[in-house]
Amino acid sequence: MPYPNDVWLDAPGILHGTGTCLSFVDGHCEYRQWSDSRTPNVGANLPYYHTPKNADLVELQRREGFGNPPPN
Repeated sequence: MPYPNDVWLDAPGILHGTGTCLSFVDGHCEYRQWSDSRTPNVGANLPYYHTPKNADLVELQRREGFGNPPPN
C-alpha cells in the first residue's frame, strides 16, 4: 500500500531474522537490517497487517516509489 498507509500486503523475506537482501532493477543488491521489532512477524500476520509508524515499511515504500514518504 502506498505511503502513508501502514498496511503490509506482502511480507519481506525474513530468512535471517534481523534483515533481508533487497535487489534492484539496476542489478545491485543491499542488505537491509530491520529497525522495527514488529517487521520479522509480518509474514505470520498477513494479510493486511497494520504496523503504525513502522520505519521499515516506510523505507520500503520510499524505495519502491509508493506514495510520498519523507526523505531518508
